[in-house]
Amino acid sequence: MLRSILCWLVIMCLWCAPRMVLAGPFSGHSNDPGRPDSSIHFTDPAISAWATSVVNYSPAPGVNLEFQDTSNVLGPADATTTQFPNVSTVSLGDLDQTQIGAGAAPGSITLATQQPVSDRSGPDFAVFENSFDGTFAGDASLVFGEMAYVEVSSDGVTFARFSSLYTNLETELNTGFGRDFAFFDPTNVNNLAGKHLAGWGTPFDLADLLGDAAIIAGEVDLSNISFIRLIDVPGSGDFFDALGNPIFDSWVSQQSGGLDLDAIGFLSTTVIPEPATAVTAGLALMSIVLLPTRWRRGGGGR
Repeated sequence: MLRSILCWLVIMCLWCAPRMVLAGPFSGHSNDPGRPDSSIHFTDPAISAWATSVVNYSPAPGVNLEFQDTSNVLGPADATTTQFPNVSTVSLGDLDQTQIGAGAAPGSITLATQQPVSDRSGPDFAVFENSFDGTFAGDASLVFGEMAYVEVSSDGVTFARFSSLYTNLETELNTGFGRDFAFFDPTNVNNLAGKHLAGWGTPFDLADLLGDAAIIAGEVDLSNISFIRLIDVPGSGDFFDALGNPIFDSWVSQQSGGLDLDAIGFLSTTVIPEPATAVTAGLALMSIVLLPTRWRRGGGGR
């Protein structure tokens, strides 16, 4: 009964308020209290440790040497501004259409935790990139950033991937500076690294993985996570979220292409979402999973 009421509430809100359909249900690019994936600032006292070792780095071809220094991702995230941040990062690299067609592997990096991480209430770690907002492109709510899938492992061999959601259309990107310098709406993105501004980490909650096959089989232990792997998502639309939606970001980006990782922070104390936050999270997921695309977007299907 409660689920039916919530479903109809979502439908009525989206049907009666067409101006709202342009924005999605998830957090904006910085602090956005009340949204299910509101970011973690690099100065947040809940961050008790930072990644201290890189066990594998496999960039895509074409990354400049200056952006391949893996020491840049160790320790705390850098203090930054929201526009053109000066952040020390490691780039995963991007793939062009020829490389994608040939089956080339996207760039990836695997970091080890200082101590095993276990699932707690709320987010358990945060991934920091060097994204910046779209002020000079005419819309400060948008993000210039490059995204990556996020996976975790207990043994460094078997990984479980967070189920991601991405519902922006390619035609909705701000490409005023070219397709390789595109801005996207972060409120339509969930469980992908790179959607928040530099200095604001994208949070990940291990509880989101409870239904994953590797967790159910006992191959990944959520009370003993020791490795986190990021795999770049080339933003061409040839790679997909967990529901099969194509993912778009700046493409093809060069030299420091692909996700630019700044740091990974681990949270020792987490906050149980207040009722309003939990309801927002439920409504957000239902609005994406249960509603047809044309209702969510206020237009025709893709």
